[in-house]
Amino acid sequence: GGDNKEVLEGKSIISIRKGGIGVSLRSKAPILDENNHVIGIVSVGYLKSHIDNLNARTLTQIIGSIVLLLIALFVFSWLLSKNLKRQMFWLEPKEIALLVRQQKALLEAIYEGVIAIDPQLRIITINHAARELLDLHQPAASLLGRPIGDVIQAQPDFFAAAQLGQDTHDEVCRFNHVRVIASRVRIMQEQELQGWVISFRDKNDINTLSSQLSQVKRYADNLRIMRHEQLNWTATLAGLLHMQRYDEAIRYVEAQSEGAQEILDFISQRFSSAALCGLLLGKYSSAREKGIELRFDPACQLRQIPAALNETELMSIVGNLLDNAVEATLHRPAPHDAIELYISDGSDELVIEVADRGTGIAEEIRDTLFEQGVTTKADKSDHGIGLHLVASHVAQAHGSIEVSDNEPHGAIFSIFIPK
Repeated sequence: GGDNKEVLEGKSIISIRKGGIGVSLRSKAPILDENNHVIGIVSVGYLKSHIDNLNARTLTQIIGSIVLLLIALFVFSWLLSKNLKRQMFWLEPKEIALLVRQQKALLEAIYEGVIAIDPQLRIITINHAARELLDLHQPAASLLGRPIGDVIQAQPDFFAAAQLGQDTHDEVCRFNHVRVIASRVRIMQEQELQGWVISFRDKNDINTLSSQLSQVKRYADNLRIMRHEQLNWTATLAGLLHMQRYDEAIRYVEAQSEGAQEILDFISQRFSSAALCGLLLGKYSSAREKGIELRFDPACQLRQIPAALNETELMSIVGNLLDNAVEATLHRPAPHDAIELYISDGSDELVIEVADRGTGIAEEIRDTLFEQGVTTKADKSDHGIGLHLVASHVAQAHGSIEVSDNEPHGAIFSIFIPK
């Protein structure tokens, strides 16, 4: 083959040579005896065409594998991108960044306190209003990740596991000795709980506005009732005078004046709160206009409102109980029985008792009577709040409520609030 010279000298070689059957890649090595003398040659070779075929087949397999790998990577990337976009609600990165900035601006702009917590009850978001309302001086970053129970002491336990299973709205409670009205809403994603959002606002601010609105409403109601009664009174008096029955006219005027003055004197002398006196006079006139007598117990007295209860809350309790009693009484056929009211702080607790002889309390709602939204009225949109507020105010004042049946029908609500 012309390439044996180096092999005969004892060297191994690899060469490409053209032989009788074509160009081939050959490897040759000497065969040595015990004296290291070359006694033969071993030669192994492959045709270059065969090697080219092997290379082409191997390259084809490699290219095919690369193509399949690229296709698999493309499909995987497409599926991953689709899954990520679905989790990001099909938003682009710029849109997500804009939403985050908008969320931060919104949280800091709203007046209500807002706190978001994860399923482990750790804080994930808290805005400036929440820190200000709760008198938290730490920056928001230092509060993130902390258990909500370490930051807020809630009464009643707003974050108890038994209550977290359902949303709640406008619940009166106490956060860090601040009375607030709070709502709690679950964060759900594909039927999985991701956490909760708690929003709350200072109850005193709402009380102030509510008190002002209530005063305006009471003034308007009282003026309307007084105008209605005055028209009836004037018409009656005019009729008596027209018939020249002057003695009866004089007795009628005296009777009307005496009755109004008696109830006014009783209320103003027995109750120290001017706002409560106004409320009771308004409720008395309103009930009278509907054909119901509001009867005050002779032992009524209120010298001082308990420290755990403010004037607005006391008026809310009394007003809602009287409204419920009037509503229940109106469901009975006329003539209507009187509603009896007893308010006294003569012992070591404030006692408020309202008794009516109306329709009573249905058995199906007796156990849930004080839950928000529970009502016997057909139109539930604007009802089911009064007794819930009463129960919330009483619970905040560490008081108790007793409900019993009246005889022969109706209900008695008794409230006890320690001084």
